[in-house]
Amino acid sequence: MGIKLDRSRPFEIIYGSNHYGVRYRQDGRQFDTHDDEIVFIEHRRRLKLDTLNPFLTHGAIDPLHRKGIDDMKQHLKHGGTLPLIIVDMKGNITSGFKRYNAHKELGYETIECIQLERKR
Repeated sequence: MGIKLDRSRPFEIIYGSNHYGVRYRQDGRQFDTHDDEIVFIEHRRRLKLDTLNPFLTHGAIDPLHRKGIDDMKQHLKHGGTLPLIIVDMKGNITSGFKRYNAHKELGYETIECIQLERKR
């Protein structure tokens, strides 16, 4: 059966996606949604870009990410929309690094997000 995430203690969302589930970290261990049933409340909110924390903060964007960001920027310039970024309650981006950068590079000040809050 293995070790389960202890929902009574703090944990961190380290990855989230509607397609792949959510991954959590607690005491140096990682857990996926299939490891334990965890319920979140999803809040759809417009947040300021400068209050969000991107996952990749080392500055350098590799060529694959750069192409994705540039493609998304072109899509937005032509009136397109992108899936919402997923963030935790602290503003850490758990899914949507390229979408975040595309909006930021185009000068957007705010962005529509799904903010996950752990249901108590």
